[in-house]
Amino acid sequence: MARMIMLILLLTWATLHAEALQGKPAPKPLYRDSIYDGAADPVLCWNAQEHKWFMFYTNRRANIADAKGVSWVHGTPIGIAESADNGATWTYRCEANIDYKKGDDTYWAPEVIEHEGTYHMYLTYVPGIYSDWNHPRDILHLTSKNLIDWNYQSTLKLSSDRVIDACVFRLPDGTWRMWYNNERDGKSMYYADSNDLYTWTDKGKAPGQFRGEGPKVFEWQDTYWMVIDTWDGLGIYQSNDATTWTRQKDNLLKEPGTGPEDQVKGGHPDVVVSGGRAFLFYFTHPGRRGPEANKDTHEQRRSVIQVVELQYEDGQLTCDRDKPTFIDLKPRSVSAAKMQSVYEQARTPYKYGVVIAAPKDKMVDCPTVFRHRGAWYMVYIQFEDDPKGYTTQLARSRNLLDWEPLGTILPRGAEAQWDSAQAAGGIALCDLAWGGSYELQTFDGKYWLSYLGGSKPGYETPPLSIGLAHSENPAIAQPWQKLDNPILRPHDSDARVFEGRTLFKSNIFQDAEKTLGAPFVMFYNAAAVKGGERIGIAVSENMRDWKRFGAAPVIENYSAAGKPGISGDPQIVKMQDLWVMFYFGAFWRPGAFDTFACSYDLVNWTKWHGPDLVASSEPWEQQYAHKPWLVKQDGVVYHFYCAVGDKGRVIALATSEDLRK
Repeated sequence: MARMIMLILLLTWATLHAEALQGKPAPKPLYRDSIYDGAADPVLCWNAQEHKWFMFYTNRRANIADAKGVSWVHGTPIGIAESADNGATWTYRCEANIDYKKGDDTYWAPEVIEHEGTYHMYLTYVPGIYSDWNHPRDILHLTSKNLIDWNYQSTLKLSSDRVIDACVFRLPDGTWRMWYNNERDGKSMYYADSNDLYTWTDKGKAPGQFRGEGPKVFEWQDTYWMVIDTWDGLGIYQSNDATTWTRQKDNLLKEPGTGPEDQVKGGHPDVVVSGGRAFLFYFTHPGRRGPEANKDTHEQRRSVIQVVELQYEDGQLTCDRDKPTFIDLKPRSVSAAKMQSVYEQARTPYKYGVVIAAPKDKMVDCPTVFRHRGAWYMVYIQFEDDPKGYTTQLARSRNLLDWEPLGTILPRGAEAQWDSAQAAGGIALCDLAWGGSYELQTFDGKYWLSYLGGSKPGYETPPLSIGLAHSENPAIAQPWQKLDNPILRPHDSDARVFEGRTLFKSNIFQDAEKTLGAPFVMFYNAAAVKGGERIGIAVSENMRDWKRFGAAPVIENYSAAGKPGISGDPQIVKMQDLWVMFYFGAFWRPGAFDTFACSYDLVNWTKWHGPDLVASSEPWEQQYAHKPWLVKQDGVVYHFYCAVGDKGRVIALATSEDLRK
């Protein structure tokens, strides 16, 4: 008896532990519509204002009486379901309020995305209710601020008068691509490109031989994937450039499952990548099986939404629809109220002044601050005069206000080494907690810093790469031990478009939860060949070997004229469940300034568009006030930054309370 009780306890613990790690178990079916009983073509979008996930779907009128032909698939509204528990359970909310109406309107297959605080819907529209399929269809562009009320923007000019099922995906260069089904060409896949989500240029047929409906493109496991409903399960394609696609041999969801309402083929999917995992949402017609499969009654028409987690094995996608799916979708964006709260916590309106001046004929820059054995230390860089280039320095303080330079901790390498002209470092593995200890963590018994290095003298002369160094004592001014070679280079085979020219400052931290699948995460800014600086991610299992994460930058900013500006010097902190990135901007608005962005998953970042955290106002920063490092100690926020003005390039301080007196 005792052994049985122990076994039950162990099984209960294992179940609870799995849920804590992976989320709640999703029911089968995941969702059944309560109005028409015809939920199909699902697409998910995070509602930041309500802090819920919304599911949009074509609400086929499966339960209407006396429907002629396929008229029950016409006259369809777009249904909305909502989930307050990260995607595990769903309830009906309402119909989408679409202001494009001509009478008997048919809405199909919505694609919904969020960009810079605006929601965009690309919706298939049929002008009427018909008993057959032989009628025009267009794709409409609508926008919304609340995901419920949608305003018409345009009817897209695409390849024919019968186009359906838009899918929109952002490419690494910041432009957008839409794939859609051209029914005039045997239901082949076509595509169009846009710079702004409003004006689209049709590009014709997508390269490759594939037909089907409901394309869904996403990035996962360093690959672009396209999932298509082929009417025989889901066809899987993969690509390295989102242009040329190769088909996977086996379809997913071709063989019926065994779970409730899941014993038929799956159709028209959406995929949500969250926390390093990928979830496939699809619909089924549960009544289309057995001897009555071909009847045309409510039972055969009705449809439900299901979900299964995708797996990646040997370069292929697989899934087991009969295995329990534990789901925990991370929020995609941060509400305006939450962003305002972060600003109020981080704002530093009081300019304390210069805390580290530059030696004669030199410049200092890029402060990073930590605490060690009761004292505060600053690692910063110094631009040397002969030959011109960076070294890394150390300073000490007892009160965060008065700083004593101690000397060089990262000199430039010897003449033949890759960092012979530049060695500009910043601390790694600092305690991330906002208002926390700010102590440096160790790995492999050592303290670490990352640095940009290069062999060409001058002011940040490209190419620059990222290297690592370590020390057993971070509080003394003696050279740290460098690794022999860079860990990331702009000319690496896996370098992305936005980092093809040079790499800049990096911030490495340890993530115990492995949000991105690895314990060590690096954020860094880099310059593209054609200009601008953007912030991207790399991850590592062992601090020494690094792999780039994602094909695109996570932070980029453009001027009103569309010119890329500078977004750089990221510092990552954790405010409870929220990741906050402090970074500087330049030239996408006048001057240089410090701002921030917030995220729940380290991938999807909501940018702050309100007042700057620091901007030029005093003589010592009349040209630039930028490159942040923020510390919260005893209720006071200390904002260290690089100031350029009448005292040259120096390190200055702003605070949340007036400490000048």
